[in-house]
Amino acid sequence: MKSESTCSVLGPADHVIPVYQRWFGTWQIAIGRRPLDPTQLATLYDKHAATWDAKLRRLGVVNAYATLLQQAFPCRTFDQDRPRVLDAGIGTGAMSLALGQIVRGPLRLSGIDLSNRMLVEAGQRLADTGFHLDLRQGDITALPYEDDSFDVVMTAHTVEHLGRPAKALAEFRRVLKPGGCLIACVTTRSALATYIQIRWQTHRIAATDMQPLLLSVGFENPHALRFDKGTSLRRISVPYIAHKPRR
Repeated sequence: MKSESTCSVLGPADHVIPVYQRWFGTWQIAIGRRPLDPTQLATLYDKHAATWDAKLRRLGVVNAYATLLQQAFPCRTFDQDRPRVLDAGIGTGAMSLALGQIVRGPLRLSGIDLSNRMLVEAGQRLADTGFHLDLRQGDITALPYEDDSFDVVMTAHTVEHLGRPAKALAEFRRVLKPGGCLIACVTTRSALATYIQIRWQTHRIAATDMQPLLLSVGFENPHALRFDKGTSLRRISVPYIAHKPRR
């Protein structure tokens, strides 16, 4: 009866974010927590929106993203007429600002986030990029876009908030055009990432988990990239790239 009561408190296993798990012989000790619901997440990031960009800039995040995107995307990705890009969980726009450093010419940029205040900050910072902007408040597990809409989907440290990251990854695949590219930066397992996990109530995704997740929702050839040495992101984050199969 005690174990049944514990399960009813935590809910189904795929709705629990793992915090700690270890085997001691035949015994397993596991600690998990419920993910924040969308309203709680929006409230958390609304609270920090005004200072978020300054924190990222002190860490050199935008430049680190720019170097990563140069590595990830061949120039031909943006040679077509007005390519369409989605920044899922755009925050204050750090990854989109990085894209603006490496891409010239017209580009249709859509950004979605639960936090309205983050979206306001993103709009102000992206106003001078020359991108055609479409910023919306919404949930990345139920994207308000049609199938096969985007050439590129970018997401940075967003799916870690979810009890079921595969639900968002499947949505990214749905809205990508055949042959389209996903780049996803996720918090990996490290001592520093443990602090981030506690502070921002996210979880860490190991490389042994992320690649199978991407394959399970229909992406092909998922593989990890690396941030440049010396950047703070290299110690806490791993970027992955994958493609939606062509028809």
